[in-house]
Amino acid sequence: MENYKIIEKLSEGSSGVVYNAKHLLSDDTVALKKIRLRKIEEGLPKTAIREIITTRQLEHPNIVQLREVFAHTSSVILIYEFMHADLHDLMKNLIHPLTLG
Repeated sequence: MENYKIIEKLSEGSSGVVYNAKHLLSDDTVALKKIRLRKIEEGLPKTAIREIITTRQLEHPNIVQLREVFAHTSSVILIYEFMHADLHDLMKNLIHPLTLG
């Protein structure tokens, strides 16, 4: 975690919080997803395991790349390449293209 500087919070969901962050060694902008471990003794949630396995295996220009995974205190951190829009924004703009501005 010491190699990343959090810039701003982007979103929060049931599985965790996503931040815009800067990788201090490369100066790359990344998306940092912090998945909270509610009960340490229960381990990593199945949904998080599926997300990690799936995104590690997929390599396609239209799928965000998972760069790094590591544990930090009572959470697991996923580092993704940064995208300027999420799927929700893109879908909204496809459905309502006149709202682009």
